Amino acid sequence: MTSKSKRALLLVVVIVCFLGAEFAREKIVYLSATHRLEHAYWNIRPGMTREDVVKQLGAPTFSSTESGHDDLYWSSARFQGFLLRWFSAPHYTINVTFGPDDKVLEVVSVID
Repeated sequence: MTSKSKRALLLVVVIVCFLGAEFAREKIVYLSATHRLEHAYWNIRPGMTREDVVKQLGAPTFSSTESGHDDLYWSSARFQGFLLRWFSAPHYTINVTFGPDDKVLEVVSVID
């Protein structure tokens, strides 16, 4: 094997190791966020205020308003890194519906 071949092979090995380490790091961050959302889901109850929910779950991923009630969504998909986005894995999402008095009406979790 020539010196150039060895360098090229070493470069390929380093790149593959770097990508593998980055994939593992992204997966750990993603699974940690998913676990946090799953755990927080069990603490959200009807009647809680919006402020209490945001304290438990953090800032929502997105929200919508419809027919006099607000829906806030928290999704583990936002914690995916560049490499994990290549794979179409299901994501854990929590949907909290608030009534006009800003109190929880319904809490739903889905894997989509």
